[in-house]
Amino acid sequence: AVGDADAAVEVTVAAAKAGRRVLYVASEVTRDEIGVGVGQRWGRSGRRFYAGRAGVDDERAVDRALEVEAYDWVGIAYTRQMADIEAMAAAYDPGLLVVDYLQFLDIGRDSRQEGTTRNSHALKDIARRLEIPVLCLSQLRRADRSQRFATPALDDLRDSGSVEQDADQVIFVHREREEQTRTVLPNGEFVVAKARMGEQGSVKFTFDGGAQTFRVLDSEHEVAA
Repeated sequence: AVGDADAAVEVTVAAAKAGRRVLYVASEVTRDEIGVGVGQRWGRSGRRFYAGRAGVDDERAVDRALEVEAYDWVGIAYTRQMADIEAMAAAYDPGLLVVDYLQFLDIGRDSRQEGTTRNSHALKDIARRLEIPVLCLSQLRRADRSQRFATPALDDLRDSGSVEQDADQVIFVHREREEQTRTVLPNGEFVVAKARMGEQGSVKFTFDGGAQTFRVLDSEHEVAA
């Protein structure tokens, strides 16, 4: 899925602003990259930052972001070990646990399928024992060229058996690419492929890459996500 990590940060920010402690476990994205993404919500230019041309406006954007007390409710951890995640979740007592990504977690000497299954079960157990929601990102299988624009489905989940069984909800962040340039288009949809206690369906959105935010679209007008 294109934009799943951006959506995870968006959920993290929303949860923190709602007064929930969030434990964000990252195994790929760095603390600086998360900081840049959050700063972009306040006017920081990611393009200038990565080009080494950040200016006064970018510094002011960071200052505005640092003044938001909600961000103090977010703890960022870097580990691939499930035992560490379990211990930190128990100690931090978060209102939301975000894991980015399932397939990046350590699987020991197990096969990829066995290791992913074990880690998926462990995250489900954490959610039940601590009574907290767990948002876990998952990779998709590499689609062949004939299906590269197709809407993703449950069997597109990489090592999908345990993931789709353990999850209460499976939501894909689906954005297509322009066929000639391969540029990712801003408009897309959140595809609810599984909802254990809700309805399946899709919600259209537009993604603002400059601000790293999503805006949900209804049939008549935009609604802030």
